[in-house]
Formats: sequence, C-alpha cells, structure tokens
Amino acid sequence: MNVAIRSIWFDAGGVLLQGIGHRLAEFYAQKHHVPRELILESWNKTHTDPAVPLGGFWKSYFKGFGAQEDIDEATALYKTMLHPVEGMEEIVASLKGRYVLVLANNESHDTDLLRDSFLQHFRWFDYRCSSWMLRVAKPDEEFYRRILDIVKIPPEECLFIDDREVNLVPARALGIRTILFKDAQQLKSEMRKLGVDI
Repeated sequence: MNVAIRSIWFDAGGVLLQGIGHRLAEFYAQKHHVPRELILESWNKTHTDPAVPLGGFWKSYFKGFGAQEDIDEATALYKTMLHPVEGMEEIVASLKGRYVLVLANNESHDTDLLRDSFLQHFRWFDYRCSSWMLRVAKPDEEFYRRILDIVKIPPEECLFIDDREVNLVPARALGIRTILFKDAQQLKSEMRKLGVDI
C-alpha cells in the first residue's frame, strides 16, 4: 500500500511558467552575434549562483557572455516573455489548502521577485524554496534535503514535479516521488496514479 502524498513541490520555469532563458538567448545571440549556447550557459549559471546579490542578476548575466548590459531592455523583454503554462494555475489552486505546496526552483533573487511582481504566483505556496534562498541549486542533493528539513514531512510523502529529468534523479534517490512534467493534462493523470486528489 502506498503512503499518501502530503506535500507537492513544483519547479517554476517549464512547469508553472513558460521557460524564458532560451528565448532571451535567441534574442541576444542575434543582437550581439554571440553563440546562443554561451548566453544560455550564462543564464543557467547566474540563476543557480547563490552568490549573485539582489540587484546583480542582469549585470552577472551580461558579463557571462561579454555583452554591454542593458538592464531596462532585459527587464522589459523578460516581462513580455512571462506566461503561465496553460492549466497549471488551476491545478495548483485546486491543491492549495489540501497539500503542503512548495515552490522548488533554481532562481536568482532578482528574477524571483520580478516573476512574482508580474504573475503573483508566490500566493499559491506554503513554502518558497528558491536556490538563492537555500544557497544551493538543483540537482545538488542538498537542495532537496533542505526542503525536507523545512517542510518536516518524510520524503515518501512528498512529490516533486520538474521538467528536467536531471533534477528528478537526486529527489528519487532520497525517496521523494517524482513526475517529469510535459503538460497539465499529463500531470493530472500522473498525479491521480499516485493517489493525489485532483
């Protein structure tokens, strides 16, 4: 008999919100004639580096691919690219109050606040566990251990949802149940199989 799930953890980019890093990389690759992969590498590194201070995300991002920073342009572009994944707000809203909900994402302090100022998605969660807060990023196993310490729920009673398999592997190793996210319909189906009341 399976143990009932009590806590559900959601990644943000690619699960709750459409991913932005790739789209920004396309834009700046054309603008600055820099390889897209270099820009994406800078995005990923800046997002997961807990040493990036509040107010320092864009400076670090542009420095990573050697471009002149234009924070106003980048912020405006970022805002135009912020869109929830279809069906996800309804799913999270239906779970709120019945499960302990956790936002478990790799995010800089700046972009975390920027996303929420536009989408108000923090209100859905009992705990926000962004990498800048935990001082460690996925897929480091310590990321998941710290969340377990915060929620005080055994790993087998937790479910983690992410769109990247590499982030699910260490969670599974700790006994946390996982779902590789594709879309809202697939997620509902997989959650029901695990006994989540959705």
